Amino acid sequence: AALLVNLLMTVGFMVFVNAAFTLPGLAEIVLMLGMAVDANVLIYERMREERDKGANLATAIRLGYERALPTIIDTHLTS
Repeated sequence: AALLVNLLMTVGFMVFVNAAFTLPGLAEIVLMLGMAVDANVLIYERMREERDKGANLATAIRLGYERALPTIIDTHLTS
């Protein structure tokens, strides 16, 4: 659902400002969606690692987000 909202907001903004839909722009949209999926996979894997270590669900969620955030920021800044 979040990916769909992200896509709709991006395309909606482009329509609002009358931006041209060029091939590089469409490639960026695909890249944006791929990076969002990658971020979700990173968070899920970190949460699963914490659960395997014996953390309860609330702690695993908190630590999963905390430990995945530096990697997500690095990938977004790199692109």
